[in-house]
Amino acid sequence: MKAIPIFIIMLSLVAATGCKYKKESQALHVRVGNLTDSIRTCDSTMNEYILLFNNVKSRLDSTLERKSEEKTATVRELSSMLDKTVTDINTLLKKEKERYESMRRMYSASSSKAKKYSEEINNMQRLIESRDSVINDLNSRISSLKRTGDENMERISDLTRNNSLKDSRIDSLKGELNTAYFIAGNAKDLKDKNIIIKTGGFLSLLGRVNAISPGIQVSMMEKIDIREKKTFTIDSQLSRIDIVSFHPSGSYKLSSLNNNSTQLEVTDPGQFWSISRYLVIAF
Repeated sequence: MKAIPIFIIMLSLVAATGCKYKKESQALHVRVGNLTDSIRTCDSTMNEYILLFNNVKSRLDSTLERKSEEKTATVRELSSMLDKTVTDINTLLKKEKERYESMRRMYSASSSKAKKYSEEINNMQRLIESRDSVINDLNSRISSLKRTGDENMERISDLTRNNSLKDSRIDSLKGELNTAYFIAGNAKDLKDKNIIIKTGGFLSLLGRVNAISPGIQVSMMEKIDIREKKTFTIDSQLSRIDIVSFHPSGSYKLSSLNNNSTQLEVTDPGQFWSISRYLVIAF
């Protein structure tokens, strides 16, 4: 009869202890759930929690089943064993919590660094965009300056061409202004070439003199530059020289080189060529 009350007490103790185990188990589920919500990336850690819980549950179930079969077990032994199991669970939970906190701190530090790097990257991106804007503006200005430079170069080219044409025209005018024609020869030959004619005299017979023909052919004469040509050699004696063209006296000088040649030297080109640009000498 005494065994029955003891058995009833044991069942009550087991039931109470089972409730305690159930509460601890529920608390464990809550903690695991909280950890899962806090750090979703730690799947391996969550799996370890679930495995740990299953192992503990299996140990408790095995212990309860074994002790329930042992009729001689005392309430104190069973209670002590259950308390030890719960203590082991709490110890394991504490370790896992510390591990979780360590991981959370690492994650927070990494997140902080990532945020800092992200801000630095954003700053660099803004700086790059700002520099790109400046570079684009400079490129636009350079293009504008290049267009202006091309336009100026085209204007300069036009001016250069115009100046070249003007210089060419000026040179041509200078050439014309400094061009003269020279011929010396026998009077009869010059008359035949229509370089000179006989004019004046009494009844057109006596006292006639040589004069330049109105229809003179310059193609038969030597073209000279009066800036360069200052002396002329005539193949005739000085006494036979007849300067048909008119040139102011004192602007030239005649001298005999030998018995068969004479030299005419222009001493004042401006005066010498001021009246006529033809130098015609007959002998």
